[in-house]
Amino acid sequence: MESDNVGIGNHEKEEHEISSHSTPQEHKSFAEFAKDKLDSAGRELRRRLPMAGLGAHLMHPRRLLLHSTPTQQTDVVLIFPKGLPDSMLLWLLQKLRGSRPRLRVCVRQHASSQCSAFYITADDDVLLQTAEEIHLPMLLKPEFGGGYKEFTVRDMHCFQRGSSAAELLSSQERGALVKHVLESARAEPGDEHALEPALTLRPGQSIVPACVSRGVVASMFPLHERTALESLRNKWVKTLFTPQPLDEISEYFGVKIAMYFAWLGHYTRSLTVPAVVGFVFWVWLGTANDYWKDIAYVLFSLFNVLWACVYLETWKR
Repeated sequence: MESDNVGIGNHEKEEHEISSHSTPQEHKSFAEFAKDKLDSAGRELRRRLPMAGLGAHLMHPRRLLLHSTPTQQTDVVLIFPKGLPDSMLLWLLQKLRGSRPRLRVCVRQHASSQCSAFYITADDDVLLQTAEEIHLPMLLKPEFGGGYKEFTVRDMHCFQRGSSAAELLSSQERGALVKHVLESARAEPGDEHALEPALTLRPGQSIVPACVSRGVVASMFPLHERTALESLRNKWVKTLFTPQPLDEISEYFGVKIAMYFAWLGHYTRSLTVPAVVGFVFWVWLGTANDYWKDIAYVLFSLFNVLWACVYLETWKR
């Protein structure tokens, strides 16, 4: 035992002497060697670990998780929860592809979340026919009287935007039309048990809304259009004092969203008047006595009442 201890002691002494006389260049070489070993171990772990679940989130580079790939010819996306049986997916795919009017459905698997998705669109003739069925209002050309008129395929050349589906229908309208066609797909006799145990369908029931409400479909949403978003970013987000492009907002997001931002812009501009008057009163009252403060409070209250009436009238216009 003594010889072993002596050997160990001599070995430790030799290591101490080597380390005490090591140069910075040797330290650097050792750091590079350790870094190479760690990199090779990481590559080996990536090769051995299955790229799914937690392993995928831990091992994938962050830039891959955040990278988005443009998707062409897609208006609405259905995302299904992880682990949904393939039999349900195949049945839903068959019902949507066999619906009337016909939809174009592309099936994709999201590697990062392990969820399946349906990328859905429709042909131009289907969209135009659906626009006529729901009586979609569109702006007429000035030579045909102007104003809005319910869309018809027969009078397609009379409308302001153009004479094709790509020109006539905005991104928001395309998404709404595809959503309408999706919701028109209904269960038939014999489909009651197709989605059990998650959902029991009734004959004539709309399939997609029922699936969304019961969790068979995790989410349903339209895809963004990069060109339109870039235009809105340049004309709307990056500007401060220019008027809002309300027409473009309405075409992309819909009338309700455009109406909200129209009100928000009008309200913000209107608030500058009481803000300036209130600041003047605040500066003046800093040196005034109680008598003048009481008068100022009454005057400012009357001013706020008058401002509110003027604001409502200007908003009505």
